[in-house]
Amino acid sequence: MSDQQKGLDRALAEVLPNSEHRYCVQHMYRNFKKKHPGLGLKDRLWHIASTTTVEHFNQALDDLEAYDQEAHAWCDMLVNNLCESFNAHILEARDQPIISMMEAIREYLMERIQKRRAAMEKYKLDGYQAKGPRGAQFAVDLDKNECTCNLWALSGIPCSHAIAALHRAKKDPYKMLANCYHREVFFTIYDNVLQPINGDIQWPQSDMLELDPPASVTQPGRPKKARKRDVTEGKDHGKRLRKRVVIHCRKCGGIGHNAKTCKNPPKSSTEQQPSQEPAPTGQPSQQQQHEAPTKRQRVCLHFIITFSLFVTFFCDLKCFL
Repeated sequence: MSDQQKGLDRALAEVLPNSEHRYCVQHMYRNFKKKHPGLGLKDRLWHIASTTTVEHFNQALDDLEAYDQEAHAWCDMLVNNLCESFNAHILEARDQPIISMMEAIREYLMERIQKRRAAMEKYKLDGYQAKGPRGAQFAVDLDKNECTCNLWALSGIPCSHAIAALHRAKKDPYKMLANCYHREVFFTIYDNVLQPINGDIQWPQSDMLELDPPASVTQPGRPKKARKRDVTEGKDHGKRLRKRVVIHCRKCGGIGHNAKTCKNPPKSSTEQQPSQEPAPTGQPSQQQQHEAPTKRQRVCLHFIITFSLFVTFFCDLKCFL
C-alpha cells in the first residue's frame, strides 16, 4: 500500500515482483479532485473503493461512467491508515536525533506490546462482533466458510448472512473466526518482548568512525509536527459544503455544478442576455441616472460652501470699514 510515488513503484517491482500493490484512496483523491472536483464525484469514488463484490463494483463503475466519463478510469483503490496512525504516535520522537528517536520508538513499542498482552490476558472469549450489510440477498456456504458478499473472506469474521446461517444450523459463530483472531496467535505476534536496557552512558564504546551530523537548516516559521490534513478530510466537510455553498452553472443555469463540469446543453442567447427595452420618454435611462454622492463628496461640498460664505462675509466687512 503506497501513495502513488514513482520510486516506490520501481522498488516494489524489483524487490517484491510477485507482491500485490495497491494505492491509498485518500492520496489518490487529492490528485483526482484537481481535475474532477465536486462532492458527487467524491461520493462515487469512495463508493467504488468500498464495494466487496464484482457485481457491486461494476454497478458503481457504470454509475460513475454515466455521471462523468472522464473520471471513469479512477477505480480499484483502498485506504490504509496504519502508517498514519503510527506517525501520529511518534510526533515528538521524529524531531529528535536519530539515536534518541530510535530509543523513543523502542520504548513506545515495548510499552505497547506489554499493554496489549495484559489486555488480552483478561479477555476470556475468542471472538468479536461482526455486522454485515443489509437490504441484499447472498448465498452462504458453511462448508467452505464463504459468503457471496465477500465480507467474510476479507475480514475473517462471519458476516451477518453467515451468522444467520450458523444460528439456523445451530453452530457457534465464534468457532468460525479466522485463526488470526485467536488468543494463541495474538500472543505469538507479541511474543517478541523488548527487554529494558541501560542508559546511553553505560552503552559499550564503538570503534567505528564517528560521523558528524548533517548541517541543520532552519526553515522559516514555526516547525509543524502534525501532518497537514487536506480540506476534504474534515468530518463535516460534506455537510459544510452542502449547507453553505450553492454552485450555479453559468452555462446552463443549473444548480450543483459549474460550467467546467457541465454536461447539459447551453442556454439560448435570449435566455443568457436580459432584454434591453428602451426607457420611456421623459424618464432617464440607467446610464443617465446620477449616483448618490458619497460621504467624502458631501464633506468636500460642505467645506466649499462654508469657505465661499466666509470669503463673502470678509469682503463685505472690509467694504464697511
